[in-house]
Amino acid sequence: MDTTAPIITFDNLTGVVRSPVLESLLTSKTWTDRWLGQNKSVTATNDRLWLATGNNAQFGGDLARRIATAALDPPEADPHLRTGFKIKDLDAWMRRHRSELLAAILTVARGWVNAGRPAEDVRSDDYAEWVKGLTGLMEWAEFPGTFGGSTTDVAVSSDDEEWHHFLVALFQVFGSTPFTTKELVDKISTHGGMTSGRLDAAVLPGDLADKFSRISSMGSDGGFRKSVGRWLTNREGRYAARWKLRSAGQDGHSAKPLYVVCPPSGYVKP
Repeated sequence: MDTTAPIITFDNLTGVVRSPVLESLLTSKTWTDRWLGQNKSVTATNDRLWLATGNNAQFGGDLARRIATAALDPPEADPHLRTGFKIKDLDAWMRRHRSELLAAILTVARGWVNAGRPAEDVRSDDYAEWVKGLTGLMEWAEFPGTFGGSTTDVAVSSDDEEWHHFLVALFQVFGSTPFTTKELVDKISTHGGMTSGRLDAAVLPGDLADKFSRISSMGSDGGFRKSVGRWLTNREGRYAARWKLRSAGQDGHSAKPLYVVCPPSGYVKP
């Protein structure tokens, strides 16, 4: 609301970047929010280019699939000390040749359109047409590389990684058999390590391992079971490295929720 600048940049992000607000913003044509410091709302057209720079930043939640990454991999240490570039002042060169660059880009785009816009469907979300168009254009123009970088450029957040390891461990214990929260808790080993039919407490995600270690002092595992139940409920249906947990109805005797771990297609249990 304070600037007409077409680009908004978050600079030098670090750690795990996650934000439901940004996830929603990046797929919204208009945005409504409260004006900071005032008791009123404002609606604006989301016509900006949103950029971020960072050093080994990770993206959690749904942000990872809503961004295109560009990774800089210098061939040597201290890249700012390198010399001998063909173009010495790239920023000034870009400004001087802006019209030529725009003409070249538009010529490629026009050629692609005249060729019938050849492209293949690569996804089905809100970004489908955008990714399909740019991927098709660059493949038609025979540009090398992969649009948006490879999947390894976007790192999985730490909580997703923990959830993935936990699901794998659960599958080693229960396989494709549905289980209740109580049955899961009863399988946790108090001696550490993955023993036959037991679940190592070290693979518990988030703060569950710490809570499990305090069960003996509390005299009951009721509170811990509730915490585990919330973890399962809140992440039911959520993928982590192609693994997920899904609901399997209710237990016929206790009427408690049942869950089952779904491994990736083709996974063979060792």
